[in-house]
Amino acid sequence: MMLFPEALARSESGDVVSAFGKHLRRILDHLGLADFDEDFYASRKTLSSMLDKAGVSEGRRQAIAGHSQGTILNCHYTAHNVEQLKSALDEADFKLEISHNPKLGFPVIRKCHLAGQTMLDLEVTLSEDHKVEKLVVRDSKADESMLEYDTMTESSAADRQKAAQDLTELAKSYSLRMPSNSERRKAVEHLMAYADMANSASQSA
Repeated sequence: MMLFPEALARSESGDVVSAFGKHLRRILDHLGLADFDEDFYASRKTLSSMLDKAGVSEGRRQAIAGHSQGTILNCHYTAHNVEQLKSALDEADFKLEISHNPKLGFPVIRKCHLAGQTMLDLEVTLSEDHKVEKLVVRDSKADESMLEYDTMTESSAADRQKAAQDLTELAKSYSLRMPSNSERRKAVEHLMAYADMANSASQSA
């Protein structure tokens, strides 16, 4: 049974995530809490990074995220395996403070310290084919950049995979302020996908 059946009811194509994400955005807009960098997709990426940091396998991360394509492990999860996925999900550290509320009679979230992470800014230049041509990652409080990648000097597939892995490692310890431009954002996400490809290749070797 779905946790949010109304999301499916609002979807004409069966794409539950998009329907739920759009509805969530409208709620956040109404509450005055909307932020371009804090949407449903971003929360999935944050959760995936948490699970990766906790050592949860790629197949289980994909299954939890609801990816329809992926490894054999992901494609064949059934209700029998839900307990395994729940155990994997519990590995994520949401940095929450939870305590009992005597007035309500049940535990409530008091604080969340995720926002306390240092925010890194991404400066992105695109190539003619809309891929990352140059990437600079900076901490606004520091003079030196934390990561630089330029296809003019680092043009091999190995260079691209290393840049993707370095960026993914930074995402485990810092919050990344993704570009507001949708094309640049997609290009960064496409680059980061190379890290998963490299990890999958090394695990199967």
